[in-house]
Amino acid sequence: MNNQALPFLVHETDISGRLVQLTDVAQDIASRRTLPIPVQGLLAEAVAIAGAMRSLLQFQGKLIIQAKGKGPVSMLVAQATPDGGLRATANVDEKRLKAYGKIPSFYALLGEGYVAFSLDRGSDFELTQGIVELQKEGLAASLQHYFDQSDQISLRLISAAKFRDTGWVSGAIAIQRLPLIGGEGATDSAASGQTYGERTGAKIGHEEIAKDMWDEVLTLFNTTKASELTDPNLSGQQLLYRLFHEQGVRVAEPEGLTRFCVCDKERFVIALQSLNEADLSEVFTDGQASSTCEFCGTTYTASREELASFARSAI
Repeated sequence: MNNQALPFLVHETDISGRLVQLTDVAQDIASRRTLPIPVQGLLAEAVAIAGAMRSLLQFQGKLIIQAKGKGPVSMLVAQATPDGGLRATANVDEKRLKAYGKIPSFYALLGEGYVAFSLDRGSDFELTQGIVELQKEGLAASLQHYFDQSDQISLRLISAAKFRDTGWVSGAIAIQRLPLIGGEGATDSAASGQTYGERTGAKIGHEEIAKDMWDEVLTLFNTTKASELTDPNLSGQQLLYRLFHEQGVRVAEPEGLTRFCVCDKERFVIALQSLNEADLSEVFTDGQASSTCEFCGTTYTASREELASFARSAI
């Protein structure tokens, strides 16, 4: 029931959504490196957000969230791939962080700055990117602030992370309304308008009906609690029923989510081969060069002999 993105549609509306619940995947990603507890929480929450947004936007490429600020956490990056892969990393000044106490706020951690989300379909396509100032309320609020300014899509996002007995648990829920398209209502807009009008007694046009539907669903969506998103004993179906049982909600097949990374020793050796001899002399210590992946924390080592052997095998 966990480590998945659960697609759903609010019945007879143009409103679709994704509910992400992460248990051991959140813990795995957050604890891969030796980072302070508050920063681990940021990573766990960020990958839940990335998973929900990539799935909801139905984007066939990699979604990248990158936040930069003037606080002790100068950079935060989370990525989600089309096949459900998640990863995240952060740069942190631990000496500065200690001055903020045990549980610093999101804005204390990152400070003044911006967040960018990018949609990357590969080198053959132009990168799509949106940038907005960081909001004090958190990463989800910052990203939502971007969509609040968009004329093309209405999107709302709520997220949370919590450290429990078994480690980090995180969750995110996102809903969107695409004007006149998407969801069940797009295929039967007249029927959805009539149903809503009969229930409310409204005699208004489709656009106004769609907006009223959105406002009604949004009121219910905003009742989502952080404790619900991070409760490993509460299934996605149960939470969605709590939120939208009055409207009716239809759940689709869940999409599995896992931790991924692209690092390996071959990449490390290839990077070494790109260096000139002067740079190699600085990298090698006692005949060994090493590098630690900033995402997963795996350390790779190589000797001069391995470097030469790899070069010969590539010929």
